[in-house]
Amino acid sequence: GPSQSAKPSFEPSVEDALTLEDLEGIFGDKVYEANSSYAMAMNWILNEDSRQLKRTSPNFVQRFVLALLYHSTGGDGWKRTRFLTVDHECEWYGISCYRNDSVQSISMSQNTMIGSIPSELSMLPLLQKIDVSRNEIRGTMPTTIGGLTSLNDLRFDFNLFSGPLPSEIGRLVHLTTLSLSNNSFTGAIPRHFGGLTNLEKLYLTGNKLNSSLSTEFYDMASLSEFHCGGHQVSTEDRRVFLSNRLLGTISTLIGRLTKLEEFDIAENDFTGLIPSEMGKLTNLVRLY
Repeated sequence: GPSQSAKPSFEPSVEDALTLEDLEGIFGDKVYEANSSYAMAMNWILNEDSRQLKRTSPNFVQRFVLALLYHSTGGDGWKRTRFLTVDHECEWYGISCYRNDSVQSISMSQNTMIGSIPSELSMLPLLQKIDVSRNEIRGTMPTTIGGLTSLNDLRFDFNLFSGPLPSEIGRLVHLTTLSLSNNSFTGAIPRHFGGLTNLEKLYLTGNKLNSSLSTEFYDMASLSEFHCGGHQVSTEDRRVFLSNRLLGTISTLIGRLTKLEEFDIAENDFTGLIPSEMGKLTNLVRLY
């Protein structure tokens, strides 16, 4: 009989279809961990996402990474739910993109996020801003964040982060705002932060930092606001005293920070005199 003509199909041909192996090649064997956020993101992009991306789709990595962010931070309980929709991921809540559809910023303040931040966020290489402030995100800050060298604005304040401040942050040379206050970060302000020569605002109030300020601290030549006081926070059921305990002396090198306007080190354990070099700081309006 007459050969049947092939039915027109909107399904990607089999050899083009995105597969589990493609995802494993990029994200490793985590994608096989049952019930993990990786497995859930993988199941979504392969089986539930009606876009059915191909392995040649230029955006499949970023779409997967954002699905992973959703599943790692309790996306089902987010306050704003326009996410993992049929739309291009640049249309999702909190996501802004460049003209070429690469993710430029993630802005999700006060979005009832829980869980932790996946280290794979570093696979969005052109990110300029991450704001996940005022949520309940736990865990450590991924060291991979040091690879996001386009970042200029990073806001993790008012969460439940713990552990050390990653020294890798010092690689983010374009950073102008770093807001990490009201978490439970411990240890030192890494001397690598001295590399943040464009940093204007550094907010570390209300953590559990304890160290002296390294000489490199005074290399942050653009610094205008440094807040690192202890802080008392009232929750509904109790008052918690989160305390930084910076110690040692304020170096005479502080005279280098000529752009300084606010220098808040209240409730710490500094000793010694305030150096006369502070007198050089003609822009200083608040010292406490």
